[in-house]
Amino acid sequence: MAELRERLQAALGAAYGIEKELGGGGMSRVFLAEETELGRKVVVKVLPPEMAAGVNAERFRREIQLAARLQHPHIVPLLTAGSSGDLLYYVMPHIEGQSLRARLAHERELPIGEAGQILLRGGFMPGYWRRPEATEATLKGGWLHTGDVGKMDEEGNLYLLTRVSERIVSGGRALYPRLLEEALLRHPAVHRAAVFGLPDPALGQLAKAAVSLHSGKAATEAELMAHCRKELADGGPHRLEILAELPMTPTGKISKMDLLARERTLAS
Repeated sequence: MAELRERLQAALGAAYGIEKELGGGGMSRVFLAEETELGRKVVVKVLPPEMAAGVNAERFRREIQLAARLQHPHIVPLLTAGSSGDLLYYVMPHIEGQSLRARLAHERELPIGEAGQILLRGGFMPGYWRRPEATEATLKGGWLHTGDVGKMDEEGNLYLLTRVSERIVSGGRALYPRLLEEALLRHPAVHRAAVFGLPDPALGQLAKAAVSLHSGKAATEAELMAHCRKELADGGPHRLEILAELPMTPTGKISKMDLLARERTLAS
């Protein structure tokens, strides 16, 4: 741990002074530092050598450039990025308070229009058969934790957005696959659409869409991306791919597990 900190400090030079290591970086290591010139706190995320060994440096730079171009009031901007030998790192402002993941996981009544997990009460189920740990987690505090993410409007209508397990947190903002999928399905050429999260060293996760087209219809990936940007205030997925067919489960649903397995095969 000390060796990585020393190597990172040498790479940053006099521009930043590392103060301590923070937690919660996923596959990255996260350090709190101070920007020497401006005296402000920043966060430095670094891919340690054991993780960076499988990451192409040029690909990392392209992903950092993509993150740097994201301009949104809810996205923490990138300040700078670089590499030194087998260390890849980038610098962002330090934001006090809870992370988005922690905030979404926090159980409290939410304001109108804010997304969170749907909890139910009223004797829906006594528990799981011979699974006390699962029962405790699902019925915590006397509430049934559905695992669904939703939001409520001012008239009391409840909108389902996605499953908690499928929610994508990218660059400090939450993306909901269902909203992206519905936007894609509004395009007349799209037959089926599935959106899922992929790990990303810069943003945490990227949203990728896989679509199939109606027989006899045509559309390009660029056209569908432009359609999403028109339909959604936050834009569309980071990546999109048109496939001849999407894998299906025996119950007739799109198999996102098979799509994720395909991504792992392509990346290996």
